[in-house]
Amino acid sequence: MTEPRYERLRADTSGPAARVWGTIGLTLLVLVCWLGAVAVATAVLYGILGQITPGQLQVTARNEMLLASLMLGCGFGTGLLVVLLVRKLIERRPLKGLMTGQPRFRWSMMLAAFAFVGSLTLASSLVTDADLRATLGDRFSDYGAPAFGLVILAYLVGFAVQGTFEEVFLRGWLTQRLCAHGWSVWVSAVASTLIFVGLHVAPGIGPTYLALVAAMGLAFAWSAIRLNGLEFAIGAHVANNFVVGGLFAGLISGEGYAEQEGAWISLVLYLLVFGGVVEVFARLSPRFWPDRPEGPRRGPAALPRLSLRA
Repeated sequence: MTEPRYERLRADTSGPAARVWGTIGLTLLVLVCWLGAVAVATAVLYGILGQITPGQLQVTARNEMLLASLMLGCGFGTGLLVVLLVRKLIERRPLKGLMTGQPRFRWSMMLAAFAFVGSLTLASSLVTDADLRATLGDRFSDYGAPAFGLVILAYLVGFAVQGTFEEVFLRGWLTQRLCAHGWSVWVSAVASTLIFVGLHVAPGIGPTYLALVAAMGLAFAWSAIRLNGLEFAIGAHVANNFVVGGLFAGLISGEGYAEQEGAWISLVLYLLVFGGVVEVFARLSPRFWPDRPEGPRRGPAALPRLSLRA
């Protein structure tokens, strides 16, 4: 393995916008816009449902589609849009650099990560938790195939927006800004992970769940560093949230945030498999996702550089 290289990243972040206070101000701007959009989406959701006092929603097909469309799509979509506008209009830098250090965004890597992590999460959940199997079967029976399909589609789009926003904002934009200020990539990854955990703090959320979020955040950060891009992290993040929050109705029921017995054992096994797959992807990337337009590299130099180049 070679040492991380950030020459291009630092060279592109000169000027007033790269100062520490600029980073703090822009971070707050993104957070305020995102949280404000989520608050507005929540108010609209409860207004449509005629529910004056916020609380747990009844699990119905209509409520789930509204939740996915408004909370995830509109709320998190606003946050993603603000990050992209900051990058383009304030920093005046290419959008691609937020998501990958490669010549092109590796869509096939993202889809492969989504398929693998989604299958792993789904299979492990169905095998180890009979209640989740019952939940999935009951919803399919109650909604019917057409309505259930629309619910799943709404969740897929919603969680794609949510997962992309969190990865682009934290593991992409913020990590690059911190590296540009001279922070090491590992310190930057830890700092962005702490903010990631903070975004999940809410009433009813226990310390075990927050610790699991931190572990997952560091795993996503590791994949971004090892693979020199966010493609794998985005696919894995979207898949995990889609299965837990969408297929098993964890978002609307709140059960996805419960303190579960044996969660640590499952997490350790999950992270071991996750880390192993990231390493496999890293070693296969020169063949399937070469970082040079003229074709894949061969030999020892084929291992990808550990960097987050903008």
